Amino acid sequence: MSEPLSIAAQIHVPAALFEQWLKQPLPDERQVLDALADMLDSSDCNPEELFLCQYLPEQQVLLFFLSDGRTLQDAAPQLDMFRRLASLAGEEAKGYVAAGRYPYGGMDEEGAWRVGKGRLGKVRALPSTAMAELDPLLAKLIGWMPEQRRHQKALYFRKLVLRFNKRGNAFVRRAAPDNRLWFGDDYTTDGQHVYVFRSSCGLLAVQRVEGADPYHFRRVAGLIWGDGNHLFYQERRIAKLQGRVRVVGNAVVVGDQAYLADRDGNDLYYDQVDPARFKCLCRYGGYYSDGSRVWHDMQPLPESPDSFEILGWGIARGHKAVYLHGRVCAGVDPASLVDLGCYFFQDREQLWFHDSTGSDFIALGRCAPGTAKVDGPWCRDDTRVWYHQHLLAGAEPGSFQPVNYLYAADTRHVWCQQHREVDTEVIAAVRAAWTRLASAGD
Repeated sequence: MSEPLSIAAQIHVPAALFEQWLKQPLPDERQVLDALADMLDSSDCNPEELFLCQYLPEQQVLLFFLSDGRTLQDAAPQLDMFRRLASLAGEEAKGYVAAGRYPYGGMDEEGAWRVGKGRLGKVRALPSTAMAELDPLLAKLIGWMPEQRRHQKALYFRKLVLRFNKRGNAFVRRAAPDNRLWFGDDYTTDGQHVYVFRSSCGLLAVQRVEGADPYHFRRVAGLIWGDGNHLFYQERRIAKLQGRVRVVGNAVVVGDQAYLADRDGNDLYYDQVDPARFKCLCRYGGYYSDGSRVWHDMQPLPESPDSFEILGWGIARGHKAVYLHGRVCAGVDPASLVDLGCYFFQDREQLWFHDSTGSDFIALGRCAPGTAKVDGPWCRDDTRVWYHQHLLAGAEPGSFQPVNYLYAADTRHVWCQQHREVDTEVIAAVRAAWTRLASAGD
């Protein structure tokens, strides 16, 4: 299925005119502000997947993004509102509006308009200067929404965790005791308070998060939320904020304490750190350091940062051990471990396999360094062949040849992953491919 149609706008308009525009009536007797808020409400199910609508008074810029419908005809109400803005602001409003499908940062435009001279004028394509003008604004916005740093600046046409809060958070403003709205995770609001769902003895209960301000309540990182005054984990208030927090990976640093509640984890962890040197050692995997100590998910490891190395997703080694998601991998020699690719590893005595979905390294057998050869999911040494962690009984390493990710053959058998193929048509096709590859090798 194709991406939904997206409408994006970047318009310079004086604040006074913008205030007037918000109060303009629409054909259904709503004001523009209410129409925008309704649009955002429809996509406000999860703060990680919200859409952007923000007015920056200092720069007098309206930034808007919404994914809505499948065709330009579906987008007619949004485009009509931008025409109203252009008409109201006259010569003083300048900017761009675009419509298209933008999967993962790509730009497939179906329409572009220039705002100016009191109208919305169709242009052939969005000019490259639009992004150049927008970059500094996005950099500023992303700066105070730390969790969104993982997104690219091409987010002009992407989702951002921002609120239309020129006149109050529209999402919270529409909540009521009989219409609680969901923030994300287990949090809801009735417009006055924040609540969290808690499970106890198999029963689900709703507990009030004391002191949380719903109008400023947002995710800070992982499962840690904040409202500008405090950090929260579940219903607990875990830290008082003084100034701006610093987000490092999924950890939140307040003073000399780093807090972490990863969305894949089950609890809150924290420890004292050197805030000036505290850093995330890998984009994924949960390893952190402050120059003198190393942590995994804020659980200290008995290693020095000087000898600690990230090897892959969740895999690291120090002077004392190899670690998988912070756990010691028994029997693996850290000094000689080599990544052979495709989840195969080798140390001075053993061949190992680690599937990214697994919980430990799997010992495949003793193997002299340099003898194992990896080809996609297949690995062989002088006497054995493996598909991932599965030993292929009876396979001939000397004649073994993969033909694609699923199939391989030797002089005696055709293999489908770790199993011998029995379908005669498949065997014939794989055998023909194996023969061509063998001939090409000669």
